[in-house]
Amino acid sequence: MKGRIYTKSQLTILIIIGILIFSMILFLSYLLLFKTEKRLVRQSIESKQLNLGITSIKEFVNKCIEDTASKALELIGKQGGYIYKSETGFITDPNEMGADYIDYLGNKVSYGMKRPNSDVANLYFWRPPRYPWDKFPYTDNTYTTLELNKGYYGQNVLPDLLGSNHSILSQIEHYINNNLKFCLNFDYFENYRITYTNLTTSAIIGDNSLIINARIPIDISKITGEETTKMEKFSVPIKVRLKLIYNLAKTIVEGESNSLSFDSSKVIFDVMEISLVRNVFEKDYILSINDVKSNIYGKHFTFQSGIQNRYPMLHYIVEQNLPTLVLGDKITFDTASSLKIIRGGQIIFNQEVPYTAYDPDGDILSYSYNPELPYIIGPQDIPPFNNKFLLTIKVNDGLLEDYQDITFQTS
Repeated sequence: MKGRIYTKSQLTILIIIGILIFSMILFLSYLLLFKTEKRLVRQSIESKQLNLGITSIKEFVNKCIEDTASKALELIGKQGGYIYKSETGFITDPNEMGADYIDYLGNKVSYGMKRPNSDVANLYFWRPPRYPWDKFPYTDNTYTTLELNKGYYGQNVLPDLLGSNHSILSQIEHYINNNLKFCLNFDYFENYRITYTNLTTSAIIGDNSLIINARIPIDISKITGEETTKMEKFSVPIKVRLKLIYNLAKTIVEGESNSLSFDSSKVIFDVMEISLVRNVFEKDYILSINDVKSNIYGKHFTFQSGIQNRYPMLHYIVEQNLPTLVLGDKITFDTASSLKIIRGGQIIFNQEVPYTAYDPDGDILSYSYNPELPYIIGPQDIPPFNNKFLLTIKVNDGLLEDYQDITFQTS
């Protein structure tokens, strides 16, 4: 059978048809490739947008943690280590100013130190005239040794930093757990669907910062639903040297509580600024520690704590050394040389002491006497009416006082 023979015109038509088919194949291939490339580009852009969104969301969450922790620290610093129930803390709000807190610059500042309110064995006493111990500041019956570097002049009532249920760390964690949810409002991210559950946080107090670790299982997806992602763990450092600041406050409070020679204004620690704000409430004052290396909300972090006014203390006058008084003797008392007895113009007794009285708060003291001095022994003070003369010496800081009853023999 013979093959078909095409004419020249038929061949031309076949070639043209072949070219058209080949062109169509090329066009369709290009179109398919273009759509694929366009889809890949779109997916890449969406992926980048999602990644950018995730970065923004993570930064947003970190900022919420930082802001909430900073608010907790601000309350802790202003109120002496406490966040009260009215502020979503778990510490009962204080009721009585002067007993539970000091009102300072609108803040209820708790006491870090209070005056003693109970005896310690048979060594230290909280009520005058035995406060702080019998025959203060002598340490034995020889009346030759003075002790000013130890004692019981106040009680440290600062909250614990760590460990206890009411510790500062526990309060910070509680506050963040209760309040972080109010910050985590994701409505700003309009192109995303964001949900989270089971928010928990914990804190670590280091020397140079407070680190907040948070577990927040967050699901993130585009509203169009193409891609989803998750994030859960967050760790945010807060540049506040809370541990060092607290330890400094504790050192000052314990120093003030245990020693009359301790001077908190002379304590030097790094770049922390220590100040005492006097007479904030009656004779109570504020210990303020400002750390220029700790910052929240663009300001230096300050920790302040109340110091309750404490009793002044008379220097014990040794009765066994007192002379027997006779008619006409003159008794005087002054802060330069303590007690004087003058007879016939001559000083027959002069008990000199380093100080007449001491005040652990550095208050200016005043003195009073019963009977008022100077006093001249008259007939009513000698036999046959009695053979003793009682003199009461009082020292007062403007609010609290100490006293000693001194008994003289008369003849």
